[in-house]
Amino acid sequence: MSKELSFVKLLVKSIVENKKMPKVQVEREISPILEIFLESFINELAKNHKIDNGTYKFIAPEFPLSTELENDQSFNIDFLMENDKTLYLVELKTDSSSFHHKQLTRYENVMKKTPEELFEFLKKLENKKYKNLLKYITNKGYNSFNKFNSIKLIYIAPKNLVIKNWGDENLKAIQKLQTTHNLITFEDLDEFNNIKHDFSEIWQNITPILKTLDENQIETK
Repeated sequence: MSKELSFVKLLVKSIVENKKMPKVQVEREISPILEIFLESFINELAKNHKIDNGTYKFIAPEFPLSTELENDQSFNIDFLMENDKTLYLVELKTDSSSFHHKQLTRYENVMKKTPEELFEFLKKLENKKYKNLLKYITNKGYNSFNKFNSIKLIYIAPKNLVIKNWGDENLKAIQKLQTTHNLITFEDLDEFNNIKHDFSEIWQNITPILKTLDENQIETK
C-alpha cells in the first residue's frame, strides 16, 4: 500500500473516530471527501437498484433553498444533482441522533416547487459566495433549471437511522424516508464500492471505515 493511500485511510479513520468528540463536525469534514466520489458511487447504487434508476450528474455543493421567510433567508442542501429531467437534493447525515422530522418536511416543501424557482432564488441572493456559486453552475452550462420537471430527495445516512424509534413524528418520517424517498446507508457505500473513478482504489479502501458510521449507538431518550 502506498504512503498516499495509507495517509488517506488514516485521515478518514481519524475523522470518523472523532465523531464522539465535542464540537467535531463530522459531516463537514466528510462532505468534501464524499463529493469527490459522489457522482460515481450514486451511479453505481442506481445501477444496483438501491435508488432511482438513471444516470446522475453532480451540479453543486451547498445549494441554497428558500425558508419562505422574509429577507431571503435560506438553508443549504449538501449536494445538488440531476438525473434526466429531475433535480435531486442530496442530504448527508453522519449521526443517527441528528435526524429530525421537521427537516424532512422542509425538504418536502421544497420539492413542491418548480426546479426553476430554485434557480431564481439563487439569482436573488446577494452574498458574494452565492454569486460565486451562480457563476460556478453557469460555467457548467446551467443558465436555468427549466429543463427539469421535478425535484426528488436522497438521504445518505447511518443504517441505525432507519430503526431508531424515538417519538411518533420522527418514526413516521423515517418510515416515509424508507418508502417514499431514496435512502442510502454507509453499508451500501461499502457493499457497492466497485465504482468507475480515477481514485477507485482509494474509495474501496475508505468505504469500510465509512461503514462504521452505521454503528452509531441508538439513544433511548
